[in-house]
Amino acid sequence: QRRRDDLLRMVREKFLEAPYVGWNARDRYLSGHNMAVTEQVCAGICALVWGVDAGRGDWDAVVQRAIESCTLYCRYGLDRAGYGYEGTMYACNPMDVTYLFAQLLCQNGRENLFELIPELKAHPAATRNLLFPDRIGLTPIADGGILNPESYAWLLLTAKHYDRPEDL
Repeated sequence: QRRRDDLLRMVREKFLEAPYVGWNARDRYLSGHNMAVTEQVCAGICALVWGVDAGRGDWDAVVQRAIESCTLYCRYGLDRAGYGYEGTMYACNPMDVTYLFAQLLCQNGRENLFELIPELKAHPAATRNLLFPDRIGLTPIADGGILNPESYAWLLLTAKHYDRPEDL
């Protein structure tokens, strides 16, 4: 019970508070800034998973704020073909959590971001075009060099929601 209480305290005081404090809070999406959006969406995931158990009356407002951040990031952070304006690697983090958040929303009978945000459908093809045949389209992320995105699990979701076996 103590571990659960500690976890809920962290969710309430840290994770769900993140969208309201710090340098990212005021601008939230900064017309396509990956870090702010990733923070917003992760808070939305926590709020959606824990709901009222998190002990915050504004948990649904955090979810709505995350939905807004997803929508605005895709509108201002990606072009219509799904390529990230910040560079190929910087779009990976917010898109990774955006697809997970979109799936969680669907599973909870809420907004269907897969239908509402056209760039979510375009982004997988953009990613494939950058990665294959030889990762030629990837640009370095900070000083880390050219790295593959950490996970492509979201392609399982796009294969399902858009009936595209090529995403597998």
